[in-house]
Amino acid sequence: MKGESERLSRLINNVLNYTKIENGIKDYSFGNINLNDCIEEVLKIMEYQFMMDNFRIEKSPGLNVFINADKDAVKKL
Repeated sequence: MKGESERLSRLINNVLNYTKIENGIKDYSFGNINLNDCIEEVLKIMEYQFMMDNFRIEKSPGLNVFINADKDAVKKL
């Protein structure tokens, strides 16, 4: 039940964020972020959905990639 409620919360937040973007009122906080760390966080957030859909994630170590972006926006898109 927890996983399903988290999934529904993400869906609602996505709709609200897209509305802000469309209306030009979305605020971004740009900074130097580690893209690999961001991807790890997204994989953790989506863990329940992957399990429900029988996805298997294989990770391999790689270079740290840094970008100038809004971390929250990157994780939500």
